[in-house]
Amino acid sequence: MDPFEAYAQQVTEKICRHFGIPAPKVKIDPSFCGNAIACYYNGTIYLSSPEAIREEVILHELLHYALDMGYAAYECETCGSPMILNGSSHVKCYVCGEEYEVKAYPGGGMEDFLLGLAVGTFILAPFIYVPVFRSWAVEKISKGLRVAKERVEEALRK
Repeated sequence: MDPFEAYAQQVTEKICRHFGIPAPKVKIDPSFCGNAIACYYNGTIYLSSPEAIREEVILHELLHYALDMGYAAYECETCGSPMILNGSSHVKCYVCGEEYEVKAYPGGGMEDFLLGLAVGTFILAPFIYVPVFRSWAVEKISKGLRVAKERVEEALRK
């Protein structure tokens, strides 16, 4: 392993230990991320150069990794830096040291999923089968797609 990649992996593992999550693979590949300094793809953090081995760069890419892997991500109310949670209700900001007691993960748990399923099944779905509501929904979706297409075409013309 390249010594720079080994160092980048050590930095990543240090940050991941702080958050209690498994570390992703880290590679240095100047051609992978285009013009970006770093990017995350499919379980691997790619850095454009050894100069990109900085905690703030790796922390940003770890947010993408944490969301991809299903970990909850929060933002510190004091300094705005990202915080990643892994099953603990007590969390401390990595940057400013502010401590929080987290009540619930964003996106909810099984109860929220079942509630959403019930609302969708018993309240929203029947309206789709009523012809008036179905035609209204098709009209609104078609209009939204038409407006989006027009805006994209306008942007391409400029």
